[in-house]
Amino acid sequence: MLRISNALGFVFKGVMAPFRSLPLTGMVVISVLTGVLMLIIYKYTSDQKGITGAKNKIKANFLAIMLFSDSFIVLLKSIGRILRWNLVYMGHNLRPLAVMIAPVLLLLVQLNFWYGYRPVEVGESALVKVKTARNVDLSSTDAVLEAPEGVTVETPAVRAPQTGEVTWRVAGAKEGAYNLIVKIGDELKEKRVVVGPPSKLHALAPLRHNGNFADGLLYPGEKKLTGSIRSISVQYPEVKMNFFGWHTHWIIVYFILSIVAGLGMKGLFKVDI
Repeated sequence: MLRISNALGFVFKGVMAPFRSLPLTGMVVISVLTGVLMLIIYKYTSDQKGITGAKNKIKANFLAIMLFSDSFIVLLKSIGRILRWNLVYMGHNLRPLAVMIAPVLLLLVQLNFWYGYRPVEVGESALVKVKTARNVDLSSTDAVLEAPEGVTVETPAVRAPQTGEVTWRVAGAKEGAYNLIVKIGDELKEKRVVVGPPSKLHALAPLRHNGNFADGLLYPGEKKLTGSIRSISVQYPEVKMNFFGWHTHWIIVYFILSIVAGLGMKGLFKVDI
């Protein structure tokens, strides 16, 4: 899973390159392309005739309620048919939704790297946390964090032997992308950290890990760790997207734009939803 996500991330960097200084434009383009992709998947994986038929049955029974509102028997029968045909309609949507889950999830993970976090600004602090394997005794093992001149290590290691964690506080000193070096005993690993302005998009991987399935799915971007260091994280600040003055999580903007794009172009692609 980590290899698939990392490969997708490489492709995504090329797609996002023109929009690094235009975050909202990039979101609009990605959302519209998503809407088109979902329409194509929906068209070729759903029973279009069945969907159209179920919707027509629902409309016909709503019309019966309006025309025969004075007949209690007709009302009950029509409501029952509406419920039944709604179930049929939802059943027709299960297969395309199942097909869409995997590509949408992978896309959301990649978008989160670009829109979920911002770099550490110059002069701003962030935490770096290392988790070690259970067999590491942090109370007697050396723990060192080394940083290049673009990053300042502000505190000594704060150890939590009971949870196998070590934490440092660092600060951005100069814009750029740098590799922090973590030393736990004789083991040495690197973690990328980005220092820069919040106005530009960056692909930020907050976690480098040992490649377990969940982390491999949610946090690609860097090679998996081996040895006694299980993970290294950088606490990047989370951000909200400015959507024409409305500051909200990027995923809300993404789904709104994707749904609007899909509904707006369903006639063009001759898709009944």
